[in-house]
Amino acid sequence: MKILEILETFKELGNLPPAQLVKGQTANSFKQVSGRMFNQIVTKMGKFDGLRESPKGLNTLSVYPVEVYNKMQCFIGDNNTSGYAIKDGEELVSVFSTAGRSGKAIMVDAIKRGVSRLDCFALRDGNGNVVGKLVDLYEQYGFKVDTNMNQGNPDEPYAIVNGVSSFVNDAGQVEPDNPNVVVFMVR
Repeated sequence: MKILEILETFKELGNLPPAQLVKGQTANSFKQVSGRMFNQIVTKMGKFDGLRESPKGLNTLSVYPVEVYNKMQCFIGDNNTSGYAIKDGEELVSVFSTAGRSGKAIMVDAIKRGVSRLDCFALRDGNGNVVGKLVDLYEQYGFKVDTNMNQGNPDEPYAIVNGVSSFVNDAGQVEPDNPNVVVFMVR
């Protein structure tokens, strides 16, 4: 993975010159891009993030194929280091920010565009509550755990119980005691 590949992606966007892509720059606005462009940026940002001294966790981001993104609305921030996609006109997916401070701007823009559902990684505390920075951020914008969402049986992989899905290990077994969970939220 080369820095030149990332710069080529930015050049293709036609927004900011590379000299203005400073660490910590917050996105203020978002523009719609093609699914192909979004896929390229997310993929390259994920690879770039893996090379950082302090990665932002983009390796856990769900990256869809270009043809799937082409059916979504895809947005990139004016800082060219953050973005998100909207699936089926209401579900927030593939949220990323390497700047680390664009979450609020993403949420304001996404809600304005009709987002009312999302899922995110979280932790289950000792009392069974879901907690985490992403949960806190989304709650600030009126999202709450979708306790009405129940799919599958609790002991089956990828089952959702009261809006929470336990992790599944490499052997395909549910890990109910693992504090890491996926939380489904609605607004």
